[in-house]
Amino acid sequence: MNPFTQGSAFARTVTHTPHGALRESLISRALIRECTPTPKRIVDIGCGEARVAHILARTWNCSVHGYDPSEDMRHRAAHTLHDVPHAIFQYSINDVLEHVHLAPGDLVLCHAVLNWHTHAEETLSQLLSWVRAQRGTLSLVVGSLHGYLIDACAHGQPLPSLTERRVRSASYPDETLYLFDPSEVRIQIDRSGARVLFHGGVRTLYDIAPDPDFDTFLLLEESLAEREPYRSMGDLTHFLISYA
Repeated sequence: MNPFTQGSAFARTVTHTPHGALRESLISRALIRECTPTPKRIVDIGCGEARVAHILARTWNCSVHGYDPSEDMRHRAAHTLHDVPHAIFQYSINDVLEHVHLAPGDLVLCHAVLNWHTHAEETLSQLLSWVRAQRGTLSLVVGSLHGYLIDACAHGQPLPSLTERRVRSASYPDETLYLFDPSEVRIQIDRSGARVLFHGGVRTLYDIAPDPDFDTFLLLEESLAEREPYRSMGDLTHFLISYA
């Protein structure tokens, strides 16, 4: 499971870093641009600090229900969401799929959660079935095998084989994460009957640039996100899909 049970670790390595800010901006801007009609509620699975949910809630004037098993993360999410209607719950993704019911107009966020899950592929299938059964809309972000290979080459890290999907985390060597092939995820989404509103790479070039300028790369990454080969090369892959 996700090792970032302590918010300070997550903030230090992801959230409060330039690459974390770029990830946050690219994902939220894509959602604001592509997600119509405007959601009435955001259901954020593995919400962490709920920073993307907060941007969306302020933009759309909607509420947020955040779910995270970490007490520290839940406190941080509540602090982030202090100025929008919200509720925070001590749920893992399995709890959400079992107990939470969607309402018309809900947008589900599941951002970089499945990679830390022990049964990643199985849980992805269950997540799609859960959203489809309730005719919902899902913003899904997964860590990419291709992006991992490029980043490993650029930084001299050990290379996994193309068939090796579970690898050691560079930041947390005692933990493993599962890498998805974006093309396989797209096939699974298409077969599920979803309408794909957005499919793009997140941080394709920024992580391997020697001295990237944030604003320049934000516009560059945004312009390349939906084009091949860039959307398959991102550190993360972002799908926005709807069963409505």
